[in-house]
Amino acid sequence: MVKMKRLNLSIATDEEMQKLILEETVEEMKQAYTEMLEGCQVHPFQRMWYAV
Repeated sequence: MVKMKRLNLSIATDEEMQKLILEETVEEMKQAYTEMLEGCQVHPFQRMWYAV
């Protein structure tokens, strides 16, 4: 997590990404988020490069 005075950045969990996928209405974005989630699951120690 990156914390600043007015901004906090954190890597999305699998559950947060699944919710994002379910709520997405644009099919191309849904596919992209699905691929990102799969990357997180296959490479858990490199999650920051795959998660939103």
